[in-house]
Amino acid sequence: MDFQKQLNQSQENARLSFFQNPGYQFERREKKNLIIDHKIGTTITDITLPLFEPLKIDKLSDVFIESFTTHHALANTNVEKVAFVVDIKELNINTSTNLYTTGTTVTNTFNKIVIPNEATTAGAVTKVHKGRKLNYVCTLNPTTIANLTIKITDLNGVTMFGDATGRILFELIIVARD
Repeated sequence: MDFQKQLNQSQENARLSFFQNPGYQFERREKKNLIIDHKIGTTITDITLPLFEPLKIDKLSDVFIESFTTHHALANTNVEKVAFVVDIKELNINTSTNLYTTGTTVTNTFNKIVIPNEATTAGAVTKVHKGRKLNYVCTLNPTTIANLTIKITDLNGVTMFGDATGRILFELIIVARD
């Protein structure tokens, strides 16, 4: 291309972009990673975690768990501690379950993520509970998420951490559909 042709093309592009939306614009990425890192205590409450910057989902997207790691989680020593039950209110987790009762407690895994507890010893141990493959969690409609509200329990709704030194670290992969 000669110089005059390049100059004309640049001027035309500038004129066309003058009428474009000056708001938030970004290059559309097909995959986003969301890492959740939090020190967790022994109380069972919803943890509200503000994100460093809002997570903008601009297309119908699938959410997968890449990994789930804990530090100082209770060991898998009884039937209630065989799995972590993770509830993230901002995700449209849509799972069905049966009604299972142990004593007077009803196991609540409906519309929650269940991750096997692979910790076999108690104490200050770091354990990767899920790190082998992507596991489907849910599908998200276009939205903006500024905070995550998370609750992690055992199968009976009791804490999975023995003291205030517990920590969770998990990574979610968000993949836009075509």
